[in-house]
Amino acid sequence: MPPCTHHKVHPVLYFNLCSVIRPHVAGGIALYLSAYPNATLQDVKDALFSSTNRSGLGYGAGTCGGIPETEFPNNSYGYGVLDIAAAISK
Repeated sequence: MPPCTHHKVHPVLYFNLCSVIRPHVAGGIALYLSAYPNATLQDVKDALFSSTNRSGLGYGAGTCGGIPETEFPNNSYGYGVLDIAAAISK
C-alpha cells in the first residue's frame, strides 16, 4: 500500500496513485470484513499490513524521505502490495 505519489504518464498529464489505491484498499477491507464481520479496525489494519507482498520491491533502490526503500513501511512502497487473499487466510 504505497503512499500517495504522482507519476508522469504523459508530458502534460500526471497520474495520482491515491485515486487508484483508495478504492482497491476499500474493496480489500470490504472483502476482509465479509470474511470476518466482527473484526475491529485494529484487526483489519493488522491483517492488511502484515500480509502485504513485498516481493521485488525496493531491491537496489535508494532512499525516499530518508527511509531506505528496503525497509517497510517506506515512502515509495508503503507497506507493500495489498494481498487480500493472504490477509483473509491468516
